Amino acid sequence: ALVAIKRSIDLVGPIGIVVKGSLIFQWHHQFVDWVSANIGDCIPVTKRAHLMPGFKCYIFSMDMLAKKDFVNQLLGLGLKTLILDEVQCFKDDGAARTKGLINLIKLGQIKYKIALSGTPIKNRADEYFTILNILAPMHFDSKDYFKRRWLIQNENGQYTRINPLKADQFKELTSNWIIRRNK
Repeated sequence: ALVAIKRSIDLVGPIGIVVKGSLIFQWHHQFVDWVSANIGDCIPVTKRAHLMPGFKCYIFSMDMLAKKDFVNQLLGLGLKTLILDEVQCFKDDGAARTKGLINLIKLGQIKYKIALSGTPIKNRADEYFTILNILAPMHFDSKDYFKRRWLIQNENGQYTRINPLKADQFKELTSNWIIRRNK
């Protein structure tokens, strides 16, 4: 993700990198190593006062997205790109941080999104929806339609698995947004 940013930072910035709180400084260190060592390019955001216009990159905690005033401050920065580390943490569309992220993307008209995860979604296939909706809302705009179109119900009536008859078609469609490796 950082190599992609390095190649196009002037075209896709300012950038927000959304991470777990414990990884803010690690991501900042990696930004300095991989993208730019210029001290004025990237700021690790640990409090609202750090949200000052003029930086090319802002690294902040996903939990800060749960705070409405924080999202409003982010909107003032004119972010054009988001990198979402550990995107599986946004699978619950009812969670405050997920709602904050979706508001930021919609209200900020954020065009470019890179979602990263090393955690496979295996337990419940309906958890794919929110992530796909974030990445490609024009293709995945209704959770109910997504369930009916691509999933099958388990014995409890929950949509937990990809319909085996549509699995290849689902993989083909989502390959536009998902790069998946299998061991």
